[in-house]
Amino acid sequence: QGRKQLQNTRILTINVPAGVDDGTQIRLAGEGNQGMSGGPPGNLYVVLTVLQHTIFQRRDNDIVMELPINIAQAALGAEIEVPTLDGKAVLTVPPGTQNGRVLRLKSKGVPHLRKSDRRGDQLVGIKIVVPTQLTPSQKKLLEELGESLGTPKLGAERGFFDKLADALGDAFNG
Repeated sequence: QGRKQLQNTRILTINVPAGVDDGTQIRLAGEGNQGMSGGPPGNLYVVLTVLQHTIFQRRDNDIVMELPINIAQAALGAEIEVPTLDGKAVLTVPPGTQNGRVLRLKSKGVPHLRKSDRRGDQLVGIKIVVPTQLTPSQKKLLEELGESLGTPKLGAERGFFDKLADALGDAFNG
């Protein structure tokens, strides 16, 4: 009498566009259950879950990562090869870079879902790694450097969260 439904399993190939995020739904027209009384089949909705990455975090269309550098690279500046979604890119760390500074790689983020010609940025938070085990010669060099530099003034530098807020504000404003 046409009231029975049979269950079967099929494997479908889905084209997932760049830029999707957690909870994005993809509709596959006509791939759902058969309609009642011989009607056309319904639609199948696939809800996507995006796995976390070990290096990158996503904030809208921007990619955020933390880059550990040493004291010399921070003080003198450096060109450092960093991973991006597209492979490797060279990041210029300016001389005098402070811990927590956020540097931007333009258009190295996630593609906009509906505007394929636009991409977010990659924001790189600098983390200066202080060595914990020094050789005697390294220790002597750092002591000499410390004596020549003196003691910095308290409250002279803006904090990490102020800098991150500035960088995120720039990303949203232009």
